[in-house]
Amino acid sequence: MHLELSILIPSKDGAGTLPLLLSAIRQQLKPGDEIVVVDDGSSDGTGRIASAMGARVVTHASSMGVAASRNRLSKESTHENLVFLDDDVIPFPSYLDEVRRVFSDDSVRVCQGAHSSSPADARPDRWQVCEAASWHYYMTEQIIESGRCYSLTSQAFCI
Repeated sequence: MHLELSILIPSKDGAGTLPLLLSAIRQQLKPGDEIVVVDDGSSDGTGRIASAMGARVVTHASSMGVAASRNRLSKESTHENLVFLDDDVIPFPSYLDEVRRVFSDDSVRVCQGAHSSSPADARPDRWQVCEAASWHYYMTEQIIESGRCYSLTSQAFCI
Protein backbone atom coordinates (compact mmCIF):
# COMPACT_ATOMS: atom_id res chain seq x y z
CA MET A 1 0.00 0.00 0.00
CA HIS A 2 1.27 3.47 -0.81
CA LEU A 3 1.37 6.50 1.44
CA GLU A 4 -1.54 8.84 0.86
CA LEU A 5 -0.47 12.44 0.38
CA SER A 6 -2.16 15.79 0.88
CA ILE A 7 -0.79 18.17 -1.76
CA LEU A 8 -1.27 21.63 -0.28
CA ILE A 9 -0.99 24.81 -2.35
CA PRO A 10 -1.46 28.36 -1.06
CA SER A 11 -2.31 30.74 -3.89
CA LYS A 12 -3.00 34.44 -4.31
CA ASP A 13 -3.77 35.49 -7.89
CA GLY A 14 -2.11 32.33 -9.24
CA ALA A 15 -4.33 31.88 -12.31
CA GLY A 16 -1.36 32.33 -14.63
CA THR A 17 0.86 29.65 -13.07
CA LEU A 18 -1.40 27.33 -11.07
CA PRO A 19 -2.65 25.34 -14.13
CA LEU A 20 0.93 24.33 -14.98
CA LEU A 21 1.55 23.10 -11.43
CA LEU A 22 -1.77 21.26 -11.20
CA SER A 23 -1.26 19.59 -14.59
CA ALA A 24 2.20 18.39 -13.55
CA ILE A 25 1.19 17.18 -10.08
CA ARG A 26 -2.04 15.45 -11.20
CA GLN A 27 0.03 13.11 -13.38
CA GLN A 28 1.82 11.93 -10.23
CA LEU A 29 -1.19 11.30 -7.97
CA LYS A 30 -2.08 7.87 -6.61
CA PRO A 31 -5.55 6.78 -5.46
CA GLY A 32 -6.40 8.44 -2.17
CA ASP A 33 -4.14 11.46 -2.65
CA GLU A 34 -5.73 14.88 -2.43
CA ILE A 35 -4.95 18.36 -3.72
CA VAL A 36 -6.12 21.28 -1.61
CA VAL A 37 -5.69 24.90 -2.70
CA VAL A 38 -6.24 27.95 -0.51
CA ASP A 39 -7.46 30.81 -2.66
CA ASP A 40 -6.11 33.66 -0.56
CA GLY A 41 -8.40 36.49 -1.63
CA SER A 42 -7.57 36.23 -5.33
CA SER A 43 -9.20 38.46 -7.92
CA ASP A 44 -8.20 36.43 -11.01
CA GLY A 45 -10.31 33.28 -10.81
CA THR A 46 -7.67 31.20 -9.02
CA GLY A 47 -10.26 29.22 -7.04
CA ARG A 48 -12.42 28.52 -10.07
CA ILE A 49 -9.41 27.28 -12.06
CA ALA A 50 -8.19 25.06 -9.20
CA SER A 51 -11.65 23.57 -8.72
CA ALA A 52 -12.05 22.91 -12.47
CA MET A 53 -8.72 21.06 -12.38
CA GLY A 54 -9.86 18.74 -9.58
CA ALA A 55 -8.51 20.46 -6.47
CA ARG A 56 -10.55 21.01 -3.35
CA VAL A 57 -10.60 24.77 -2.80
CA VAL A 58 -10.74 26.64 0.50
CA THR A 59 -11.32 30.37 0.12
CA HIS A 60 -10.18 33.34 2.17
CA ALA A 61 -12.52 36.27 1.41
CA SER A 62 -9.57 38.62 1.73
CA SER A 63 -5.85 37.95 1.70
CA MET A 64 -4.49 36.60 4.98
CA GLY A 65 -0.97 35.89 3.69
CA VAL A 66 0.99 32.77 2.88
CA ALA A 67 1.65 31.72 6.51
CA ALA A 68 -2.05 31.83 7.40
CA SER A 69 -2.83 29.98 4.16
CA ARG A 70 -0.36 27.22 4.99
CA ASN A 71 -1.75 26.91 8.51
CA ARG A 72 -5.27 26.63 7.06
CA LEU A 73 -4.10 24.01 4.58
CA SER A 74 -2.56 21.90 7.34
CA LYS A 75 -5.91 21.95 9.16
CA GLU A 76 -7.89 21.14 6.00
CA SER A 77 -5.72 18.18 4.98
CA THR A 78 -7.00 14.65 5.49
CA HIS A 79 -3.67 12.79 5.45
CA GLU A 80 -0.66 12.74 7.78
CA ASN A 81 1.85 13.25 4.95
CA LEU A 82 1.70 16.88 3.88
CA VAL A 83 3.33 18.19 0.70
CA PHE A 84 3.41 22.00 0.47
CA LEU A 85 4.03 23.47 -2.97
CA ASP A 86 4.07 27.08 -4.11
CA ASP A 87 1.74 27.94 -6.98
CA ASP A 88 4.56 29.05 -9.27
CA VAL A 89 6.60 25.85 -9.51
CA ILE A 90 6.57 22.70 -11.61
CA PRO A 91 7.72 19.64 -9.65
CA PHE A 92 10.12 17.13 -11.17
CA PRO A 93 8.11 14.28 -12.82
CA SER A 94 9.06 11.74 -10.13
CA TYR A 95 8.66 14.19 -7.25
CA LEU A 96 5.73 12.51 -5.45
CA ASP A 97 7.32 9.07 -5.85
CA GLU A 98 10.44 10.44 -4.17
CA VAL A 99 8.36 11.98 -1.39
CA ARG A 100 6.65 8.61 -0.83
CA ARG A 101 10.04 6.87 -0.76
CA VAL A 102 11.41 9.32 1.79
CA PHE A 103 8.35 9.15 4.05
CA SER A 104 8.25 5.34 3.92
CA ASP A 105 11.10 5.52 6.46
CA ASP A 106 9.32 5.95 9.80
CA SER A 107 12.23 7.92 11.23
CA VAL A 108 11.78 10.73 8.69
CA ARG A 109 9.76 13.64 10.04
CA VAL A 110 10.40 16.45 7.55
CA CYS A 111 11.27 16.69 3.88
CA GLN A 112 12.19 20.12 2.62
CA GLY A 113 13.24 21.53 -0.69
CA ALA A 114 14.34 24.58 -2.57
CA HIS A 115 13.51 25.99 -5.97
CA SER A 116 15.67 26.23 -9.03
CA SER A 117 15.33 28.44 -12.06
CA SER A 118 16.23 25.53 -14.35
CA PRO A 119 14.51 22.17 -14.94
CA ALA A 120 17.98 20.61 -15.37
CA ASP A 121 18.75 21.33 -11.69
CA ALA A 122 15.56 19.71 -10.38
CA ARG A 123 16.98 16.19 -10.02
CA PRO A 124 15.99 13.66 -7.35
CA ASP A 125 19.62 12.53 -7.02
CA ARG A 126 20.22 15.76 -5.11
CA TRP A 127 18.17 14.56 -2.11
CA GLN A 128 20.27 14.33 1.03
CA VAL A 129 19.68 13.00 4.52
CA CYS A 130 20.33 15.37 7.40
CA GLU A 131 20.21 14.46 11.06
CA ALA A 132 17.78 16.69 12.91
CA ALA A 133 17.74 16.90 16.69
CA SER A 134 15.01 19.52 16.66
CA TRP A 135 13.05 21.02 13.81
CA HIS A 136 10.58 23.88 13.99
CA TYR A 137 7.95 23.31 11.37
CA TYR A 138 6.38 26.76 11.27
CA MET A 139 3.53 25.95 8.93
CA THR A 140 1.82 23.73 11.46
CA GLU A 141 3.49 25.21 14.53
CA GLN A 142 4.82 21.81 15.59
CA ILE A 143 8.21 20.98 17.06
CA ILE A 144 9.64 17.75 15.74
CA GLU A 145 12.09 16.62 18.37
CA SER A 146 13.70 13.57 16.85
CA GLY A 147 14.10 11.75 13.59
CA ARG A 148 15.71 12.53 10.29
CA CYS A 149 15.12 15.29 7.83
CA TYR A 150 15.51 14.94 4.09
CA SER A 151 16.72 18.02 2.29
CA LEU A 152 16.45 18.65 -1.43
CA THR A 153 18.85 20.86 -3.26
CA SER A 154 16.00 21.34 -5.71
CA GLN A 155 12.52 19.87 -5.82
CA ALA A 156 10.97 21.95 -8.53
CA PHE A 157 11.72 24.76 -10.87
CA CYS A 158 10.11 28.19 -10.93
CA ILE A 159 7.97 29.24 -13.86
